[in-house]
Amino acid sequence: MNDFRDLKAIAETCQQHQPLRFMPSHGALYIRNDNGIVFDVHQNRSFPDFMAQNKDYADLVLAANPATILALIAENERVKARLFVCRDCGGQGEVYSGHSSYQGHNQPPEPDMDVCGTCGGDGVLGPLEDFEALAAERDQLKSELAGLRTGYEAYESVNKGLKADYELSCMRIREMDLLFGRYILAMRSALIEEEHGKGPAAAMEWIYNSLAGPGELPPEGETDSQAYFDREIVAVDDGMQEVMAFHEGRRAAMGKGDRP
Repeated sequence: MNDFRDLKAIAETCQQHQPLRFMPSHGALYIRNDNGIVFDVHQNRSFPDFMAQNKDYADLVLAANPATILALIAENERVKARLFVCRDCGGQGEVYSGHSSYQGHNQPPEPDMDVCGTCGGDGVLGPLEDFEALAAERDQLKSELAGLRTGYEAYESVNKGLKADYELSCMRIREMDLLFGRYILAMRSALIEEEHGKGPAAAMEWIYNSLAGPGELPPEGETDSQAYFDREIVAVDDGMQEVMAFHEGRRAAMGKGDRP
């Protein structure tokens, strides 16, 4: 059906006919009018559930009579029209011109009315079809806005996680910087101890304690210091080359105006 127009036409046609009513007869149930039976409400007692459903549909047929349907359609149209009423003229199509006319001696003045410029005298702001289209567009925009809101919330969640990772990374960098500074400080103190204090043995205690605290003493099986250094420094140098390559690439990209 096209909106309520087809339904309204059917209801108007049936309104001219005799009203319907129930007619039980010998275990059967009918819907009829004064002219005779119109519907046979099937009553198979072997299927009580189906009997109950058929009775529900029969109740709906009688409740949705032509007068009720037409009243609901009229109310729907009234509400829609009220939504689109021109606020400047209150739906009257006319507005006070600011002048009044006197019709006769001792007669009260009559206000001169002009056609409402907002609605053109119609009292409403355009055809209902236009407003229904706008309402559909509004609903679509609301749906899209809900989608954008969901996407923004997801973005905020990801951004919150990235911010937490960034803060953790900053603290890790600070931690490594402080540890490095601690080791430099210990080695400086060892030199001071060796040159101005108790000598080389006491100076080594500074280095030993700095390594023993975090559990970074050399493996017990290592006896050749140069061989141990040459072997272990390879991974350190490789990692440093990777870091330096990253910084070189970043500087090159920034020199071209790109954001790395």
